[in-house]
Amino acid sequence: MDWDKITDQLEGQTKAKLQALDHLQTHIQGNAINKHQVSMLLDMSGQLLSDNNYKVALKLLNCWEDIAARNRDTIRPYTNALLPHVVERLSDNRQEVRQAACNLLLGLLQVGCCPAACLGAQQQQAVTESNAVGR
Repeated sequence: MDWDKITDQLEGQTKAKLQALDHLQTHIQGNAINKHQVSMLLDMSGQLLSDNNYKVALKLLNCWEDIAARNRDTIRPYTNALLPHVVERLSDNRQEVRQAACNLLLGLLQVGCCPAACLGAQQQQAVTESNAVGR
């Protein structure tokens, strides 16, 4: 499935979003993501991460984790815009979503997209608390 069809489905109903996120995951694993695609996905991320269905947020966080691992130079300029959305998910009601957000933050730190210094004290505390809850 091509990128335009995926982004169109991401604007649909929950079932279409979940299918689009599955296609996105496959696309990410098989193709390099360019800056335009990262920018488009980032623009949609705020709405998708706050979707009523936790599976949408969970799958999107997993997609971002794969993007960060495979395309770190491409994602680096967008990290500061992505962080607030990810940190917000650290307080999600679902453990799976909190864990995925934590994994993404750790992944961003490990690949050098996000130096620890860019996390504010409040964000660092949220990561710490999320790790403590997950244990």
